[in-house]
Amino acid sequence: MLKKIVAKVKSIRTHIVDSITRRPDVNVSGLKPEEKVFKESVEEECRRALGKIRKRVPNARISVHVKSSLKGKWYEIKGTLELPGGSMYASASDRELYGALIRVLYEFQEEARRVKSYGKKGGFK
Repeated sequence: MLKKIVAKVKSIRTHIVDSITRRPDVNVSGLKPEEKVFKESVEEECRRALGKIRKRVPNARISVHVKSSLKGKWYEIKGTLELPGGSMYASASDRELYGALIRVLYEFQEEARRVKSYGKKGGFK
């Protein structure tokens, strides 16, 4: 009974803090202003993956930083999946932006699946 009360208090506290800070669910950084089309595409794909993740772990957020080198011929993506109980980091690099992004998002979905299968409610302990 006490565990349920503590979990409910943590959930309410997280909700209140989130409503005050109003952080976006998906944050994409690192792309140049002329790469706006890529940024919109990355945000859309992250939102799609976040929808799948939130079916298992509510209150999750994704932050992605894209680094391009060799005049846009090589992309490195570093991502953070923020869960109520902790964060998970993943990175991938590829010649195609979409390929690297899909690998990072796949790792996040697998982690959400693991968190759900262990019976943890929304994070790490």
